[in-house]
Amino acid sequence: MFLKTLQKFFLVLTFIGILIIGWLSSCTTEAINTLQNSDTTPPVVFLSALNTGASSCNVTVSYSDDTGVIKVELLILSASFTTNVSYVPSSPQKEGSHTFSVTLPTGTYNVAATAQDAAANIGTSVTTNITISANDTTPPTITIFSPSNEQTVGVSLDLVVSLSDNGILSQLWYQLNSTNWSSIPLHTPSTNLTIPLSLQNGTNSIFLYATDEAGNTSTTNTLTLYASDEIPSVEITYPANGLITNSSSISVWGTASVASGSLSITTVQISLDGNTWLTATGTTMWSNLVGCNEGTNTIRVRAISSTSKTNQTQIFIIVDTQRPLAWFSFPTNSGTVSNTTVVATGGASDNGGTGVAGTYVKIDSENFFLVGTSSFSHTFSNLNEGNHSLSVYSKDIAGNISLTNSIAFSVALSQTDTNTNGYREYTNIHYNGDGYDILLQGFHWASTNGNWWNEIANKAEEIRTAGFTMVWLPPLSDCGDNNGYLPREWYNLSSKYGNGTQLSNAITSLKNAELKIIADIVINHRVGTYNWADFSNPAFPDNKAAVCSDDEWGQGTGASDTGEGYNAGRDLDHSNPNVRATIITWMKWLRQIGFDGWRYDYVKGYNPYYNSNYNEATKAYFSVGELWPDITGDYYASGANINYHRQALMNWIDASGGRSTVFDFTTKWQLMLAVERTEYWRLKDPDGKPIGAIGWWPAMSVTFIDNHDTGYSPGGGQHHWPFPQDKREIGYAYILTHPGIPSVYWYDFFDGGSYLKTVITNLIAIRKNQGIHATSPITILKAEATEYVALINSNTIVKLGPGMSFNTNWTLAASGTDWAVWTQ
Repeated sequence: MFLKTLQKFFLVLTFIGILIIGWLSSCTTEAINTLQNSDTTPPVVFLSALNTGASSCNVTVSYSDDTGVIKVELLILSASFTTNVSYVPSSPQKEGSHTFSVTLPTGTYNVAATAQDAAANIGTSVTTNITISANDTTPPTITIFSPSNEQTVGVSLDLVVSLSDNGILSQLWYQLNSTNWSSIPLHTPSTNLTIPLSLQNGTNSIFLYATDEAGNTSTTNTLTLYASDEIPSVEITYPANGLITNSSSISVWGTASVASGSLSITTVQISLDGNTWLTATGTTMWSNLVGCNEGTNTIRVRAISSTSKTNQTQIFIIVDTQRPLAWFSFPTNSGTVSNTTVVATGGASDNGGTGVAGTYVKIDSENFFLVGTSSFSHTFSNLNEGNHSLSVYSKDIAGNISLTNSIAFSVALSQTDTNTNGYREYTNIHYNGDGYDILLQGFHWASTNGNWWNEIANKAEEIRTAGFTMVWLPPLSDCGDNNGYLPREWYNLSSKYGNGTQLSNAITSLKNAELKIIADIVINHRVGTYNWADFSNPAFPDNKAAVCSDDEWGQGTGASDTGEGYNAGRDLDHSNPNVRATIITWMKWLRQIGFDGWRYDYVKGYNPYYNSNYNEATKAYFSVGELWPDITGDYYASGANINYHRQALMNWIDASGGRSTVFDFTTKWQLMLAVERTEYWRLKDPDGKPIGAIGWWPAMSVTFIDNHDTGYSPGGGQHHWPFPQDKREIGYAYILTHPGIPSVYWYDFFDGGSYLKTVITNLIAIRKNQGIHATSPITILKAEATEYVALINSNTIVKLGPGMSFNTNWTLAASGTDWAVWTQ
């Protein structure tokens, strides 16, 4: 009996302890949230120790912050080398240090460090210099490109040589026929040289060796040449051997001669990559225009004498006509920062090209300046509160210049999270989430079974585990139709989806799963309680004045409709301040019961300016408008001929003050045609960008395959414009790897079969693991009829279509019928 009593006593103590721990955890979480939203002071960070050795350096970074450092990054930059390495503590640290060990090539580098706290403030250390002098034991490489050993040549020739080294070349030495040595000073890791030589009749020997700055030496075998004054000499004056250019049309010229006075040059011919010999213009002074191919080209020139004796020389050139790409990783486009010091980071790539030579940035109206090559980090200090713009472009070694990538961001120091209205006031003034969101449409057309809120509640944890961050719920109020799109009593939560208690349970389950909840808001129109416009729960101060004067009811006394009419309900006059106030009061009530944002229905029915008004009043986390632009003209149009369609989406975002995202119907349209007709070239616009709204404003574009209007539902549904059912995995391979904010249709995830569900889950995991976000940089590598290939975030490659020409040695992360994703 005593033991049982003792056990009960300890059980009670354990239960009380759990309650106390939970209360402390809640208080701690609330305190952290408060600090995150009030803290505008960046961490203190400095380099406390630095040691360099052969090929490596050890840098100790010390840091401190009132709320705790969550990430430390070491930035190392030289003219030809850039790297960023980071350290993430297991928990926020108010004070600490971390030592980075980095292996580097020989050279001089700028070194700095940054530290980020939980409120996203970033502190930057003073920049210092280090020099790495590696213990280099690798000799240089010498390649004699022309002429070849034991070739018969004229008494004058050009010796064409290529040299390279893992460090820095020092000198090239050469000797002709055991005479004195000649040298050419060098100070570069690689070079191509053309050395003019005068040979003697008969046998000639040439010997070369090269040294690097570490003292390593390499030699060549003796080059033996047979010279005759009857053999023509031919030289290529331009281009130089190893030229890198962005022009595919190359004017090649040079000279030819023959030492014997009784002979002459009759013909000079040019061949590209071993193809047909073409006759040049001129003989002793000759020239020709050569159309070169992308990549490495070998140009051979031969001279023919009057006795039909020939001699030839050759060079190689590299043609690169592809623009590089440049982007910002931070800040994000349309984002807001809470500090007057901003560390702008980003990068550049030149995939398949000659490499990035330099990347240049500017802020606002200042001039561009060099910040690095393939990656950069630059601190802008003392910024004014308000709007700013950043621009970046890159230049590759061939001279190609990328398109200028510009972003806008805001400095806002007075952010709040006061909960004065009973809900969290989010500080993202563009109401487009955090850029990493993945939206699940939490219903389909047949969800009106009276038990849907319970269905949502039961699947909340599964939704979180799959990787979704937001769930869009259907219209939740009493309505005059089954699906909620003819709203009647806004505050009456009994609907075909369930009752108010069930909805409350669903909201609680979703919140417990740390999911944002998006409400389907129908405010373009409304139906009366018993008659045309006898609105109640709530009524407007003047129900007739709440209805547009051109509504089909005919008794509205409001202003004319600011958008398209909707005959099934009374078009509300949003220009009426009483209407707007009633809408805002209701939306604030929805925020209080747990909703974080809005999906605005039928936004073509009223001026988008009012959406900006509603978002600002309710401080939503996320907002998206259902604007379905009409397709005019040819349904099978593509390229620039569909710009009117995505321009309609851009115009709506602009008219909303840039304060609401929009569904990317243009991407859906062209992606459907691409998979239906095997026309994957459709996915690239004339500027090389993605074809839809994500090609123009990805931060404000919500991509999708289907929804309750367009797609299928269990037992049927509307399916006004369904995505090809056997191609859905390709569609999701596209939107879940590309920029924009992807939205997954409930039917596809939960009712489309276990295979499609697995595909979507794996693609979501890849998106998260690779850090793909709404504004991730993208380079479309191929867009042909049967094959589309794109590089996203510089670490993910996606291929769509049955074409099989693309290959890569990256890791295959996921694949299916006519699609694959690789990562590194």
